[in-house]
Amino acid sequence: MAGIKVHGAVYSTATQRVSACLYEKEVEFELVPVDMSTGAHKQQPFLSLNVSMN
Repeated sequence: MAGIKVHGAVYSTATQRVSACLYEKEVEFELVPVDMSTGAHKQQPFLSLNVSMN
């Protein structure tokens, strides 16, 4: 099991950039798919991953 989890859609260019960097650095990671078409990125528990640290 990987220590880093990347939450995103496979077809997202932002997710692809992060994945490419991790592959290049040979860092193990787990891709946690987020279904953007159903609005999963606008609901809990996904929103709780983006907590402000202020």
